[in-house]
Amino acid sequence: MKSKWLALGMAALALAGLGAFAACGDGGSTGGEGGAGGGTAVSYSVSCEEDDVFGDYYNLDADYSRVGAGKTVTVTVSDAWNFISVSKVYANGTECAAGSEAGEFTFTMPEKDVTVTAEVTVNDVSEGDYGMAWTSATLDFALSKEDDLASGVQIAEDTGRFSLTATFGTRSVQNQVTANDDGYGKLTSCEVISTNEAVIPSDAVTRLNGGDFTNGSLCSGVTIEFDTERLAPGTTTIILIDTDNTELERAITIDVTITAAQ
Repeated sequence: MKSKWLALGMAALALAGLGAFAACGDGGSTGGEGGAGGGTAVSYSVSCEEDDVFGDYYNLDADYSRVGAGKTVTVTVSDAWNFISVSKVYANGTECAAGSEAGEFTFTMPEKDVTVTAEVTVNDVSEGDYGMAWTSATLDFALSKEDDLASGVQIAEDTGRFSLTATFGTRSVQNQVTANDDGYGKLTSCEVISTNEAVIPSDAVTRLNGGDFTNGSLCSGVTIEFDTERLAPGTTTIILIDTDNTELERAITIDVTITAAQ
């Protein structure tokens, strides 16, 4: 008798164990299929890409790097230097809505990865902090500038050069020079950008000559020289950026028109 009841008890326990296992298996399967019961939610990536030309002079950040479809993503534009403004932001080419704060933009996450980009416009900055400003312009006979500088435009016919001169005001820059491919010296403490490469390409800047040296290690001005053989008729904006005193975020701009020789 004892062995009979023991066998029945063991059988009952085995059946109960099978029932419990079946119940657990059904629950796990339902959770995996339903998502909310324990399945992995689908998310998509959000990446920000700054402008190829001006990307070093502003930041573009999103509050998510991965997010599910239908979520609101906020993009923030910050640390833009004085010579540029970021007025529009795009998610996969579609313009984002303005956010509740200045510099904020929002979009609804689609069911795919998103690349965020910005539209950069150049501001008119004739004078920067601490007296950084244009001082003169020298053009050859085939070139003319759109607007005369306050100091006047000097015409130097037959020079074959187009140059712009600026002062760094009361904040001089390091007098460190490197040679370019043509063997001409360029100050490493400033950068020159042309907004229209078809008119004045970047490789048309042949020299960045520092002037008014102080103690041999600093200079308070610069002359930018351009190779006129690489220029084409049209209008562009030249931007001079102080990359030495970066905490000041100083830059100045000037509109230039190149005309064909008459």
